[in-house]
Amino acid sequence: NERYNANSSAYRDGYQLHYRRKDGTTFPSRTIGSVIKTPTGELLGYLGIITDISDQITAERALKVLFDKQKEQTRALKRINAKLKASNEELEQFAYVSSHDLQEPLRKISSFCELLEEEFSDTMSEDAKLYVRYATDGARRMQGLLRDLLSYSRLNTRAQPFGSLDMDLVLVEVWRNLSRQAREAGATMTAEALPTLVGDDGQLTQLFQHLLDNAIKYRHPDRTPRIHVSAVRTADGAHWQFSVEDNGLGIDPQFRERIFTIFQRLHPRHQYDGTGIGLAICARVVQRHGGRMWVEGDPGRGSIFCFTIATDLVAGESPQGARGMLER
Repeated sequence: NERYNANSSAYRDGYQLHYRRKDGTTFPSRTIGSVIKTPTGELLGYLGIITDISDQITAERALKVLFDKQKEQTRALKRINAKLKASNEELEQFAYVSSHDLQEPLRKISSFCELLEEEFSDTMSEDAKLYVRYATDGARRMQGLLRDLLSYSRLNTRAQPFGSLDMDLVLVEVWRNLSRQAREAGATMTAEALPTLVGDDGQLTQLFQHLLDNAIKYRHPDRTPRIHVSAVRTADGAHWQFSVEDNGLGIDPQFRERIFTIFQRLHPRHQYDGTGIGLAICARVVQRHGGRMWVEGDPGRGSIFCFTIATDLVAGESPQGARGMLER
């Protein structure tokens, strides 16, 4: 309740002291007062400092309105995120079930086409043999596409908890896995000392497998493939930045963002085999590890695939990597 004090022309409103001006208007104040006494204790009077805090109160009210709006927006974003998460989980499950269940009929198609060619090759015309080979090749390509789609859908649902990884050993394992392709292409790889970091062993192995395999596959016709792998700590210390450099075909700048999108291919199938999912998998792996991925280099002179891995990841955890961002 407002209580007026006739002697001081002031009233209290809660814990604020309001004073009345000569024109009858009032203002809230911050009042500091003290008692003045003589050395012998005789009361001489009171000293008070009155500060008009009208602007402060107006600002505080505006901030409260802004804060309430921000809280409502935060609640709305949480609801949207929950719906998106549920939708993504349903899509991932659908992709997994679809790609898994479609594998069996494709295996049957492929197997029966091979049997057909083996059993009736003597009586089949050349056109019939060609048609059977087309059907077999199509079934195999579809199997590869579904296999990669299955891997893509499992990046979150089948992700492993993070652990400490020696990236030198990861790179050695990947190069051993690619020994046949490297030998056939005459490819060589050099690497600087790589760090030990925290991450998903299977996914980071898959990441390097795709990048090194691409460096061998998309080689320049006039050059023997040369690959160099390196890593440096970023200036702020928040990430390790890896680079996989090759002397292959290179990528036109206009396609450097597109290549990280699922099912995107820059070359026809008769030139280079593949499903167009590998780099999309790489981008999601990097994203889950709190980093970003991009490509540099000049067309015809080679590519440099760069990606970062956060240094604050904790062993035993399995974050989904919402911080990651894909850049050119």
